[in-house]
Amino acid sequence: MVVPHAILPDLNTLDAESLRALLVETHEFNIYHETALPLSGSECFMYIVSAVLLFPACVLLWLAWSHRIKSGQVATESRWREYSMAASLIAASCATLTEIGFVVSWFHNGGSPHGMEPSPGLWKTLGPIFRGTLLASVALAILGKGKPRIYVLGWTAAILVAIVLIFVLEMD
Repeated sequence: MVVPHAILPDLNTLDAESLRALLVETHEFNIYHETALPLSGSECFMYIVSAVLLFPACVLLWLAWSHRIKSGQVATESRWREYSMAASLIAASCATLTEIGFVVSWFHNGGSPHGMEPSPGLWKTLGPIFRGTLLASVALAILGKGKPRIYVLGWTAAILVAIVLIFVLEMD
């Protein structure tokens, strides 16, 4: 949020202590008033675009889970592969939730319309978590068995394409 110029004194005439007090006051003003404002049109648009682009990945993950639950039986000779597939689905679910949190935090902290990083936020923590769970889900799906493996690999492609498109559209 931008503080109106009428509130700001001439910055050339301020001493260091006055400037520090002004920055603290301006920062508190932004903290208390910025969150009460409704979303702007471009922010709302990017949240909607993100939801639409992440939807196919969520559908593929739902299909993988539903097929896994329907099949239900575990073969004794390749039990570890079934467990690997279940772990892959859990990791993919965590990765999806982490990516949704990342995108929401990214845009809440200003996004990056000009290729620069936004202000620090939860997105800095969620990014490495997403990468780790994505890699774990792919590795476990490769070791896994059954049709859910195809869905998880499709989910991987869908979520990566969605991420790229979200950031490309944000640049426009």
